[in-house]
Amino acid sequence: MARTLLIDWDQKRLTAMLDGGGKGAKCPCFSIATEMVPNPVMAEELGAYLKEQVKARGWQPTALVALIGRDRLVAREFRVPLIGPDEEPELIRLQTARELIDSAEEVAIDYHAWTDEGDSSQRRVLALALRNELLETYRKLAASAGLRLAGLLPRSAGLAVLSEGDSPEVIVGLGHGWREIALARSGQALLSRSLAGTGWAQEVRRVLASQGLTAPGAAKVRIAGGTADDVAALAAVLDSPPAQDPIPAELESAEAPWGSSAALFGVVRATSRKSRLPDFVNP
Repeated sequence: MARTLLIDWDQKRLTAMLDGGGKGAKCPCFSIATEMVPNPVMAEELGAYLKEQVKARGWQPTALVALIGRDRLVAREFRVPLIGPDEEPELIRLQTARELIDSAEEVAIDYHAWTDEGDSSQRRVLALALRNELLETYRKLAASAGLRLAGLLPRSAGLAVLSEGDSPEVIVGLGHGWREIALARSGQALLSRSLAGTGWAQEVRRVLASQGLTAPGAAKVRIAGGTADDVAALAAVLDSPPAQDPIPAELESAEAPWGSSAALFGVVRATSRKSRLPDFVNP
């Protein structure tokens, strides 16, 4: 069976996971320090490096799915009228393009959308734009690794898949050198932010406040990865301590911390459920 390699390559660290290929199947994972991150100048060289790392572990994938950090994306939030599913993508693309500095030809655009609870004739949209230069970088990297680039997804979308049920949940992912927050419902990101610096825990509270979710029980806050100090820092600014996500049984995580691999596993879970996520390769 063809297998898919998933990577999150950021902050001079490569985290990679092999899709287990089905519900309950094991997903091996590793995370290693690197000198560089994907960039247009070194795409082929880094692809060859990725190929070596995968081969050394005996993995034999045929396709590559990569995640992109929130800080590499431009986000826009707005509402559109409820229209047919065939017309909606183009309407959202046009609306997003009007609000960007870059021209529509210079970016790839995809989005999350859901019915506005206050007005069922409207759809709320979280649109995300990625510069084509970075998309082309990953195409070259994949080709150099001998793989087909099957997807390029926002990291926050993978984190959001970890949410459960219809109530709002805040997923805080703490990876190696990065922190992100995704406000999610039913596996879909309603809002996402990068969390930078020592005030990241306060930023989580500000996000909750901006959405009217600071009251006790208004939203469940879950943390993926991090240390005991990270959990304590977040608990200190919230009305109740965050829940710590356990490592899924399917994840073979001896070589990778849970925080760095959580979003990758979220994408694997979405694939097994046939859930659609924003994807700049297949917008």
